[in-house]
Amino acid sequence: MLYDDDGKEIWACPNVDSRATKEAASLISSGAAKKIFREGGDWVSITAPPRFLWIRKNQPEVFRRIRHMGMLSDWILYRLSGRFVTDPSIGSSSGMFDLKRRGWSRRTAELCELDLGVFPEVKEPGSNVGEVTKQAAEETGLRAGTPVVLGGADTQLGLIGMGASKRGEVATVGGSFWQTTVGLDAPIIDAKMRLRSLCHAFPGKWMMEGIGFYSGLTLRWFRDGFCQSEMEVAKRRGIDPYVLMEELASTVPPGSNGVMGIFGNVMDSKRWVHASPSLIQFRIGDPANSGKKEAIRAIQESAAYVVLGHLRIIESITGRR
Repeated sequence: MLYDDDGKEIWACPNVDSRATKEAASLISSGAAKKIFREGGDWVSITAPPRFLWIRKNQPEVFRRIRHMGMLSDWILYRLSGRFVTDPSIGSSSGMFDLKRRGWSRRTAELCELDLGVFPEVKEPGSNVGEVTKQAAEETGLRAGTPVVLGGADTQLGLIGMGASKRGEVATVGGSFWQTTVGLDAPIIDAKMRLRSLCHAFPGKWMMEGIGFYSGLTLRWFRDGFCQSEMEVAKRRGIDPYVLMEELASTVPPGSNGVMGIFGNVMDSKRWVHASPSLIQFRIGDPANSGKKEAIRAIQESAAYVVLGHLRIIESITGRR
């Protein structure tokens, strides 16, 4: 999210915005992408550096007006309190961070022809950053003067919620995507640029993660596309359809009777290309042991193998089992 001198929003995008493909390719071919990764821990595919280069080239009038920058969640803090502030776990996801310093990278800012003064103040999660302003109170119904407290990034706060914060502790945060993570006492960068590293939501802590692409979303797709009867039964019984799907999958032995799910690949930040989503190796002559229940289990096993792949990479990087 970009703002002008008056604090007015002038440009925004989510991390899936793909307009800066050429600029990302240019950073890769010049070797700048590797330098950004070694300092900031993330590849240029979904981060801010190529977006700034795209704006500078294609919307120069917007680029000239940039006076403040923040992440999308920082925008909420700004609208509530009037303060431009971020925390290390959110800020480091921009690709504009120096992980060791837990702060903005002067080198990457200069690459994007930006002054460091554009970037928000960095404070640790849990910090009080201000109060709900009178205008925000009128717009939201919140009480003016209510403290506004800095939060953190989704995965990092999920790890705190599940108590996974110690060095070397591995956990998987599940959702539409699955993040398999390891806690770190110092920033470690994957020399092969497969997994990404970020600041943790604890002061002086970092984490590395491998992202399971669509791991949870794939099961929802199968539920909505192929499990209408289970959804109807679940509604009558007052339970979640996933309960019935899990019951079906639990009757299938490991290996899903040969059925295989191919969905998200193990993460490779520098070239994270995924196979076409597929369910394969059905035995047409044996529908009783090669059908819906096998497909459900195969989707679950596919997600589990991606976690295993990320775990093996984490072990190779950290030297810990």
